[in-house]
Amino acid sequence: MLTNLPIFILNHSMSVYGLNLFGRMKQLVVFMCLFFLSMSVSGQTGDIIYRLIPAPGNPGEWKAWRDSLRIERDRMRQAIQYDDRLYRDPAFAWAAECYQIYFLMLFDEAFYDRQNAQFRVEDFILETGKKFGKPDGVVLWHAYPRIGLDTRNQFDHYRDFPGGLEGLRDIVDRFHAKGIRVFIDYNPWDT
Repeated sequence: MLTNLPIFILNHSMSVYGLNLFGRMKQLVVFMCLFFLSMSVSGQTGDIIYRLIPAPGNPGEWKAWRDSLRIERDRMRQAIQYDDRLYRDPAFAWAAECYQIYFLMLFDEAFYDRQNAQFRVEDFILETGKKFGKPDGVVLWHAYPRIGLDTRNQFDHYRDFPGGLEGLRDIVDRFHAKGIRVFIDYNPWDT
């Protein structure tokens, strides 16, 4: 059993600059497979030992090397009882085409007009579209950097949102009207 797996944290602010952090879902799956391939589980403690799997310097050996990676990937899939049903589910097929996702602070001045108490969804899409191309999705980041200044939790921040939960629904509907997927942020550590 794999234990003590490291957790990778992506810096959400990088996506504001239009970097395609996720790429295709398939690329993410390949990354995760390679990640698992790069680990070995030792003994009874479940400690992870990292090892690199460098490509051979001779291009003539690359096919055999890739074949060995596939064998190791299949072995690791069996070891972790990997099940890819959700990746094959037609209901989630859109995820493979969701290339560019922005992590959007809800109260960013480029998105929220404080003087008029309005969210600038359409303007935001136009402005970021000029710089980086139209996003395929946005993650609405609600609590940071405000959470922790008082006793409110992440759900309180959504309820205290301008317009409440209906106001949040309006923003989601406006993004959807432009063909942009919306992810509502949930942080299990901020309850």
